[in-house]
Amino acid sequence: MKRVTVQSMWTTVLAFLILFMGFITFAAGAFGALMLLFEEMSKTERVQFRYYAMVVGLISGGLGLIGIGQGLRLLLLILGKGVIDTSL
Repeated sequence: MKRVTVQSMWTTVLAFLILFMGFITFAAGAFGALMLLFEEMSKTERVQFRYYAMVVGLISGGLGLIGIGQGLRLLLLILGKGVIDTSL
């Protein structure tokens, strides 16, 4: 029983680490979008579209990491409550 507890603890730490990195990536993308908008307003020529694509990539990558972290937490919750029999 002790081994299952240790594995669940490491899985929980991993899930929260993935969530944290997802939030950091999402925040970096949001900050980049703000900087691009401020740059767009401050000068006369337009910002190239590839910079917007990089911001969209950061935001979607952050959301993907958040989803993976939440899925891992949900899987741990399902397996921890004994809904699925893992003794097979």
